[in-house]
Amino acid sequence: MNPACTVIVRIARIEVDSETLLREMRAMLPTLERQEGFLGAETLVRDGNREVIHIVRWRDRGCYDRCQASPELMVAGLRLLEMLQAGALNMTVEVYAPADAPA
Repeated sequence: MNPACTVIVRIARIEVDSETLLREMRAMLPTLERQEGFLGAETLVRDGNREVIHIVRWRDRGCYDRCQASPELMVAGLRLLEMLQAGALNMTVEVYAPADAPA
């Protein structure tokens, strides 16, 4: 069995208020929840609300990869993509596996 997969999305606000950013992230959650292998998500906000961390857990890396190709998810995340392209925020996405998983 493939090991679990955890995706950490770091978002630094530049030209967008925290309420708007969090609203758009919450709007994507129902779409994420419908994806195969989705196990759960948590959103954390740093003091001062300048940075948001979104942690998403998947059954395995394949489920995450398939989710990235989902037209439904692309539509759900369109507003965040627009904000990114406009320079209203910076975003990094990092994929992790458990430390005890085979390399």
